[in-house]
Amino acid sequence: MTVQVEVEDGAARSVTLRNVLSYCERLDGRVEVPGYGSVRYDLAYGGNFYAIVDLDDLGLPFDRKAGQEILGAGLATMAAINSAGEPVHPEDDRIRGVHHVYFTAPGSDGRHSRHAMAIHPGWFDRSPCGTGTSARMAQLHARGELPLHRDFRNDSFLGTSFVGRLVESATVAGRPAVVPTVTGRAWITGTAQYLLDPTDPFPPGSSCSGGPCPDRPAPGPVRVAPHSGSRTGPRCGAMVQDDVAHKEEP
Repeated sequence: MTVQVEVEDGAARSVTLRNVLSYCERLDGRVEVPGYGSVRYDLAYGGNFYAIVDLDDLGLPFDRKAGQEILGAGLATMAAINSAGEPVHPEDDRIRGVHHVYFTAPGSDGRHSRHAMAIHPGWFDRSPCGTGTSARMAQLHARGELPLHRDFRNDSFLGTSFVGRLVESATVAGRPAVVPTVTGRAWITGTAQYLLDPTDPFPPGSSCSGGPCPDRPAPGPVRVAPHSGSRTGPRCGAMVQDDVAHKEEP
């Protein structure tokens, strides 16, 4: 992956990420989802596997007031797909399973898509989702709805946007794939610094319930995804040098 930063008057205005090779795993798949019957879905990879489902097919509105119902449908759909035929990346079998469902809103197409992103174990992505944007573009390209070198706007459940573009054709284990870029903007909302003193008697952290923490190498720098306001640290509280929180552009 590579990143380009657009700078204006000495300040970053947007960042464009050239993401991993993305591809469509399945088109017009069907799976039995409890409470919803036979659900049609597409499955694409853009850094994670994403099931792409039309909200209209489930009879659900694109409305945050229906958030819990949408989230429940997403978790049930993930479980059903993983049970019926868990996807595995053909070049890295450590990458497996569906943990995201991209619910498309009515009127979405190959130029502009709105969605609610349900994520395991039970929340929504408040950002437009970079890997999800990549997967969505790979799916649209496989359907002939998004050609190379055309901008694609992807809106989150909150209405924030990323702009994607497919810049090259490629292959993944012999199957058609694409090279996506994703452009967005974020603002730093806070910083925190954690220090590790060489005389600290508990450099890897400590535990009062599960026994002492195992020895571990000193941690390296930590970076937070642009849409994340917090991070999950290593088990047992191992120290990190820097932490940065961001928010994305409305």
